Amino acid sequence: MNSKNNIPPDSNDSLSFLTVERYLNGDLSKKELQTFEEALQGNSKWAEYVAKARLQKSSLNFEAVQRAIEARKGKTGKVENERSVWQQLVRFIQGQDHRPMLAFATVLSIALCWSILHFISRGLESDNSTALASKGQTGIYLYIGGALADTLSDVYVSPGDTLKFTYRMNTYIHAQVWYRDDNGEYTPYIKDGETSVRVPGSSSWQFLKKQIIMDSLWRVEELKILYSNKPFSVKHARKALVKNKNGILFRRYLLRNRAPSGK
Repeated sequence: MNSKNNIPPDSNDSLSFLTVERYLNGDLSKKELQTFEEALQGNSKWAEYVAKARLQKSSLNFEAVQRAIEARKGKTGKVENERSVWQQLVRFIQGQDHRPMLAFATVLSIALCWSILHFISRGLESDNSTALASKGQTGIYLYIGGALADTLSDVYVSPGDTLKFTYRMNTYIHAQVWYRDDNGEYTPYIKDGETSVRVPGSSSWQFLKKQIIMDSLWRVEELKILYSNKPFSVKHARKALVKNKNGILFRRYLLRNRAPSGK
C-alpha cells in the first residue's frame, strides 16, 4: 500500500493529525470531541482518513495478539500449523477447544467487538478507492530511500541504508524515537538526555539532525516515533511504548533486514 493513501489532508485548528490521534485514543475532552465531530461531518476527506486510521489501529491490536500467540508457541516449543487462528477461535466459541486458547480468544473477541462498536457508534465508512491528497500531510515520519515509509506495510532495508526522520506541522511537538531488534528490549534512538527532543513547527518539510545507518546484526526491527505536545521523560516514554499514556502518541514501523548476518 502506498503511504500517500494514509496521510491526512489539509489541517486546521479543529482537524489535525494530532487531534485525530487523540480522538482515536479517547483523549479528547467532551467539548473538544463535539467540536471535532462537527468539523468532521463537513469534511469527507477527513472522515475517510479517520476511518482508515481506525482500521490501522484495529490491525495493530490484532498484530499484538498474534505476537502473543507466537511467544506462547516459542515457550512451549509447539508449532500449531493444523488450524489457523480463526479456526481456533471458532472452535473455542463452539465449546470444542478450551486449551491455552482461552486467553487469546478472550482478548481477540474484545478487540473485535470494540472495533465493530466503534464503527457503528461513529457511523463513518471507509472508502479505500479514494486517495487522500499528500499536500496537507503533517506530523513526523520515517523517511528512507527517498520516500516516506508506510506504517501499514513492512519496510525492507539493507545494511548501510540511512534512516531519516522528516517533519512538517503548524506548531512544535516533542518527540523520541525508540527501537527494538528481534523482539528484544526497547532502546532509544533519539532523545535529549532524559527527556524528549523539541521539534519546531515548519510549513515546509524538514529533517531531524540525527540519522541512523543500519547494520546487518538483526532481522526484524520495530521502530516507534513517540510524540506529544508537551515534553516527556524517558521513563514516561517506556510506559507509552506499551500503551498510549500521558498524552504520548506513537507511530509504529516494522523494518525487515534484506541481508542479515550473524543470526
